[in-house]
Amino acid sequence: RSDLGDDVDCILNGGACEVGIESTIVDYSSGHPVLLRPGGLSAARIAEVAGEELLLPGDNAPRAPGSHAAHYAPRARLKLLRRTDIIEYLAQHKGQRVAALALEVSVARLAAQYTVVMPAVAAGYARMLYANLRHLDASGADMILVELPPDTPAWAPVLDRLRRAAHDEPLAPREPGRWGQFKRKAAAGMDVEAEGVDGGNAVMQAAEGDGAESL
Repeated sequence: RSDLGDDVDCILNGGACEVGIESTIVDYSSGHPVLLRPGGLSAARIAEVAGEELLLPGDNAPRAPGSHAAHYAPRARLKLLRRTDIIEYLAQHKGQRVAALALEVSVARLAAQYTVVMPAVAAGYARMLYANLRHLDASGADMILVELPPDTPAWAPVLDRLRRAAHDEPLAPREPGRWGQFKRKAAAGMDVEAEGVDGGNAVMQAAEGDGAESL
């Protein structure tokens, strides 16, 4: 609704996504499968059914939906960083309103004022990716730091979406958001929409099934 506004009369809520990210797109027009966009169906599974390895697209490959350099991105700037770089960044930018998407609770406790700890399994992470990016964007943060997940075939679709979300495009100006509310509640030791509070920082554990578990 926040994206579509009054352009639609009705939105049907089908519940939590089973896959979370967009579909896998394969071009077979050349007689060989070419992976145009990684998605919920793994390249390995498609190769198993097709009986041959998937090729990567060349420069002249047809454009597939969601294959542009920039795809969905939050209004806040988004940086992909290794775990140690997140801690270093936060030490150097203490005055910024920073949120974080982490893989380790230990990072969350040291990290930004508002942090979501994601599942350590690629499928679970993908299922909750967009919902939690929106959740962090709604916090009013100026910057979202995302801990880089493993660079393995299983994580390829997630890395693809994160890299598009971090693409350096002009960003819409941010209206005064809910950051002050989150900070005041966290400082007062209050729950912040199901987030736990740790040392004045709001921390949420993303959990499979219901989406969040207080720490």
